[in-house]
Amino acid sequence: IPSAGTTPVSVVFTGGTTSTSSTTSTSSSTSSRSSTSSVDTGSSSSSGNLVGDATRGKSLWTTQSCVGCHGVDGEKNADGTVAYAPLNANRSAYRHRMDTQDRSLRDFIAMWMPEGNGGSCTGQCAADLEAYIFTWRQPSDGIPSKPATAFSCPSTAPSYGQRTLRLLTKAEYQRTVKDLVNYTDDVISRLPDDMISGVFVNNNNLQIDKTRYSSYLGTAERIAENVATRWNAVLSCTPGTSGCADKLINDLAPRVFRRPLTTDEKTAYLAVAKGTTGSRTEAEGMQIALAAMLSSPQFLYRSEIGDLSSSGVYKLNGYEMATYLAYTFTGSTPSQALLTAAGNGSLNTAAGIRTQAASLLSSANTKLLLTDFVNRWLGTENLTNLSRTGTTDFVNLANDMKAELGKNFGNALLDSTSTFGSLYNPNYTYVNQRLATHYGLAYTNSGADSDGFVRVATSERGGILASGAFMSRYSSNSDSNLITRAVAVRRKMMCQDIPEPPSGVSLDREAIAKRDAEFFNSPTTTQLMIANRITAGTTCSNCHAEIINPLGAGMENFDHLGRVRTSDPKGNAVKTTTTFFSPYQQLQFLNDPDRVIHQPAITFSGAKDLGRTIVEHPTVSAQAQTCLATQFVSYSSGIHSIFLLDTDRDVGTQRISKAEENAYRCDIADLTQVLNTRGPRAMLEEIPALESVMYRQVWAR
Repeated sequence: IPSAGTTPVSVVFTGGTTSTSSTTSTSSSTSSRSSTSSVDTGSSSSSGNLVGDATRGKSLWTTQSCVGCHGVDGEKNADGTVAYAPLNANRSAYRHRMDTQDRSLRDFIAMWMPEGNGGSCTGQCAADLEAYIFTWRQPSDGIPSKPATAFSCPSTAPSYGQRTLRLLTKAEYQRTVKDLVNYTDDVISRLPDDMISGVFVNNNNLQIDKTRYSSYLGTAERIAENVATRWNAVLSCTPGTSGCADKLINDLAPRVFRRPLTTDEKTAYLAVAKGTTGSRTEAEGMQIALAAMLSSPQFLYRSEIGDLSSSGVYKLNGYEMATYLAYTFTGSTPSQALLTAAGNGSLNTAAGIRTQAASLLSSANTKLLLTDFVNRWLGTENLTNLSRTGTTDFVNLANDMKAELGKNFGNALLDSTSTFGSLYNPNYTYVNQRLATHYGLAYTNSGADSDGFVRVATSERGGILASGAFMSRYSSNSDSNLITRAVAVRRKMMCQDIPEPPSGVSLDREAIAKRDAEFFNSPTTTQLMIANRITAGTTCSNCHAEIINPLGAGMENFDHLGRVRTSDPKGNAVKTTTTFFSPYQQLQFLNDPDRVIHQPAITFSGAKDLGRTIVEHPTVSAQAQTCLATQFVSYSSGIHSIFLLDTDRDVGTQRISKAEENAYRCDIADLTQVLNTRGPRAMLEEIPALESVMYRQVWAR
């Protein structure tokens, strides 16, 4: 590529290296820029070593009918009319995939162009057209060239987290009052909406205004009124009997506050409970005292403030750690046993924290939280709100699929013998009778869970990718959707930052459908052919040509209802052998001439084989493992996951400081190492022992 200010006039191919000469050059011995991967320039044409002339190519662009499809400078509008915007987004349509070879643009022209008359422009003609097209390459197109990079810890500084107060979520409030006083009436519908950070519900640093607080106060009063009718069941005593008010303050209040009360707090609350304050009866006082506790900041907020250490950093004390552990792994308040561990110093060390975490992971609530986690992470939580043709019972099927996904995920995370492979490439799945019938799997209720789910062997599905929930969620109403599936894999399972379509790009789908109706409706036209037609010849090809369309095509063996299929709705055989491009933290777009093309290519065939690839291919697996660790750090810290990725893109929200980002990223690297060497359950046990959890500071935001 010539330097800025020069005019490219010819292109020379020598041994796979593209060399571009400029008007300041008098021979073909020009400076060159080589790709990081070798390029096979061999083809059936004889243009391989010919020098292309851009001036002749400009004339050929019209006479060879190129302009009829591509416009005067390489683009066309959705309705087929000529687009006059400069071609600055398809600079490396300069390489094309044909079979398994990495061939030059001139080879592509010689073999396939113009459409329907391939082979009419070979040799010098193809070389000249290539040289002309290369003149469109711009120094910058807004999408930077990125090297192939893996996720890394960019700092040697300590990984301190943010000092914070975290408001209980509505679900946490509901579970907490059940565990404290066995209150089971609905409170979720009465409380203000939660804040969502990334994909997870997490009220990190959320403040309560007067309007919101009235909801909490009214809810606390309602709960206290209910408990006042059954004090004996809650405290094993009744108001007015000896020591009942004391039991409320000495036994229940520390569990409400998740720590011992201070002397002043105990004195004040005891006076209210006994009726001394306000000249009330003890029954009235105890009810008011409980309502005050349940509406107090000490109850509504989880403290992650820490105590100042001699080194100037804040360390979470035992009670704060007990609270963190309980809500992270059970979604509710700490048990008395956990509070006792906090009081005796068992939670002051990383080893002690891991021990308590291991115990909490056996909680029934943990499995429920993991089901919620994976469905929110993968975007399948709203599957029941979607419409899918071909069944009269999709709502129940969707709920079953979400439960299947949760059980597969929970088993892979909690079984001490599991590995990362258990997440993506197990040889089993969990189904109930309805789901087994839908999938065509054998079912027996022997050994089934209480909800009727049983583990069954399968070779075509299983794990979080080749699952009914994921495949159905990222489909259309009546067929698969290879684009949404590929984008979901990239963004959610690989944590790659795929930007939204570039500004100014507008695909008028109705115009495209009208223009190409015959092609779209042809019985031999597949979803991949349609996707390629829609995204070809536009700036969309930067992402779609390699990053999206091929990846999505490999999952076409699942239909819109999450069933394995061998043919599409038109009866065409499903072909799923394809290539996985750019498995890196930074995506490498098609217009990046320095992008890495794996040799041999990373190929797979079908969704289950993609799961195997995610587990077994070193580069792909490393990225996917880091992504899983990233999701758990986002979930447990309340930090939006976009801040944990290596991206400088404007994400439309206030960023945390780069130093704070680095701190969390280094802990993600540590967590990934544990996952890789000791397995998923050990990774979960490590979360509360991370430096960013145990130690805090005030970060500038």
